Amino acid sequence: MSPERPASDRPTLATLHVGGTLRVSDVDPAHAEELLREGLRPGAVVRVASRTPLGGPVIVVMGRSRIALSADVATAVRGEPPA
Repeated sequence: MSPERPASDRPTLATLHVGGTLRVSDVDPAHAEELLREGLRPGAVVRVASRTPLGGPVIVVMGRSRIALSADVATAVRGEPPA
């Protein structure tokens, strides 16, 4: 088993390519309440469905839900590739 990477080294939803998935490991506390309301919490597996150009929203799929996240919020969600 490999050692856990520091949070700052983990990919964010903002850095994933379209089609990329990650298992959420942590969320910036400044956005945690908003994301929890959407069901996006540590342990959730999400896939980037699309992104808009010029720093616009990132559309993610979680289960049967599609969620639009601003670029700032997408940067606040870190994770690891799902096992």
